[in-house]
Amino acid sequence: MLVVVVVAVVLVVLVVVVVVVVVIVVVVVVVVVVVVVLVTFVCLQKKKKKKKSKDDKEKKKKKKSKKESKEKKIERRPFDRDKDLAVSRMDESQRKSVISRSKELGGRFGHGATQFL
Repeated sequence: MLVVVVVAVVLVVLVVVVVVVVVIVVVVVVVVVVVVVLVTFVCLQKKKKKKKSKDDKEKKKKKKSKKESKEKKIERRPFDRDKDLAVSRMDESQRKSVISRSKELGGRFGHGATQFL
């Protein structure tokens, strides 16, 4: 009788151990599947984000260039004869000094008075 009870207890313990091992294996498989699914999802999201960010950068560059071209058009001012042609006007003394300095350049040593060596 004692042998039967011991055998029954051993069988029950074995069944419990087998059930626990099966449950652990199932849990591990489920965890691995969940991890694989999450990793693939994260990879896909990164690719989408990278693509979107490149598209956003290109769109921002286009918008910026459009704004700059609009600003350049606004910067233009109308022609003013006095302001625009005042640079080319020289009085008589300035003209004579430029002519006299240019005469000095025609000689053999007309490159200038400063020497570097």
